[in-house]
Amino acid sequence: MKALSVMAATAISLICTGVSSVQASDLTLQQKIEKCRTITGDMDRLTCYDVIGVSDPSETAPAQAAPAAVAPQVSSREQNFGVERVEKSEAEQTQSDIQSISSKVVKVAWSPNKQFAVYLENGQIWMQKDSQRVRFPDGEFSVEIKKAAMGSYKMLIPGKTSFVRVVRYK
Repeated sequence: MKALSVMAATAISLICTGVSSVQASDLTLQQKIEKCRTITGDMDRLTCYDVIGVSDPSETAPAQAAPAAVAPQVSSREQNFGVERVEKSEAEQTQSDIQSISSKVVKVAWSPNKQFAVYLENGQIWMQKDSQRVRFPDGEFSVEIKKAAMGSYKMLIPGKTSFVRVVRYK
């Protein structure tokens, strides 16, 4: 108990010295922050920053605008993460409003686990995503691929009433 009160008294005296060094009214916000950075004790440094936060808001308003102008450097991979879910401008939306495509099938290839890959006339390759057995019509035929829920796609095969989940490979 006695050790705790000694630690509290020491902390209060250190806080008071740290606070008094920042409370000088002739210092700018940047100078106050620099003074706080030089304080080595964690609690004292935190208290110093707290005192700056409680100071006159008119001092902090111009200084807050400056950090907003300086954007942190972010790699292009990080910038593009999740960008497909960001709201698009009207011009971009009209380009991506295509809900389905139809194309002639050039070739159907089968994997060892009985899933297919469909090569379309437009150069796209679509692969089966589920494990459903599929029979394609004989001869030339076209398929329709539609957007489905949550960014997935479904392929409608002529003569079939159901659809097959697919993913674009190329």
